Amino acid sequence: MASEDTDDQFAEACSSSGLLCIHCNEDEVKWACNDCSREFCDRRYPPSELSVNEARPPRVKFKPLSRVVFRNFKPKTSLVENSTVQHIRIVPRGNGDAWLKCGAISEELVSHAAEGNYLQRIRADSVIQDFVVTLKREIIFSKIHSKALWIHTNKGQIKPMLQLEFFPNCLHLTAGNDLLICALSTQQCRGSPLSKLSRSSQKSVIQVDQGLNLGDVYDMSQSANDTICLVEKGGWGPGRVVGLDQDGGRVFEYRGPSGSLNPSGIACDGFGFIYVSDCGCHNVHVITQTGKFHSFLLPLDSVLLPEAIDVGEDGDLWLGNGNGEIKVYKLETEAS
Repeated sequence: MASEDTDDQFAEACSSSGLLCIHCNEDEVKWACNDCSREFCDRRYPPSELSVNEARPPRVKFKPLSRVVFRNFKPKTSLVENSTVQHIRIVPRGNGDAWLKCGAISEELVSHAAEGNYLQRIRADSVIQDFVVTLKREIIFSKIHSKALWIHTNKGQIKPMLQLEFFPNCLHLTAGNDLLICALSTQQCRGSPLSKLSRSSQKSVIQVDQGLNLGDVYDMSQSANDTICLVEKGGWGPGRVVGLDQDGGRVFEYRGPSGSLNPSGIACDGFGFIYVSDCGCHNVHVITQTGKFHSFLLPLDSVLLPEAIDVGEDGDLWLGNGNGEIKVYKLETEAS
């Protein structure tokens, strides 16, 4: 198990996030309202007469529609040109920039602004499997052949963070700053391949419904209603997206409108839509939080081999493909 130092390091990375109060934009967040999830510092405790409706954010949502790509560029990677963009993680509460992993055997991550400008590069000493970006802009990642999680600090240091009993693969940092960890293979773990590390560094196993016969997980995310969404990739054959509740129970299974889904990446916005990249039909499926097909995001033949995907708070949707290209779309908004 991890030492107290490494556990504290994760707690610092997640709970001492530097997130600022929504009212004064100066002091750090100390608490959140249970009814509306808005976050405040100690000096800005909301007055008792403020109603829940008044405290809630404006009712604006993203429409799952994007007609035009507004950015198109190739990441500045040291690998061979046209390496598949495997993972994209938009920096939370940031300026629209994102970290990218390009190529299956890459030992590096690169960051770019939404305009395409290269920003930064970090390199590990072995192949990176998956990664997340914390609110402090530190990077937690898994490495090939390592039963540990690692952290790249703001000081540029790479340190072991948490020892595990299995080889970790997929990672996802939830809106509540819990870290979801999925094993490289479901056969490694007795019971369930899915674990959760809370912001207080308490690790627990999420017992996935055995009736789902869950295979190897390629990517995962969490929807606005806290459904854990797992991408089970079937090679070049059919795959599926499995939705789980917080206890590992089945919420939905999504196999595409025609049952031929070949999913690669998954992302969720804050308004109830789930986006699944499909390199079989060269498009992005938009589905609801209950696993129902809503629409395809893009016009036919507008992207080739979509792989990595992420959605930012500002409505920017990043999509990476098998030719090493990044396309950034702006999701439309509407008042509800």
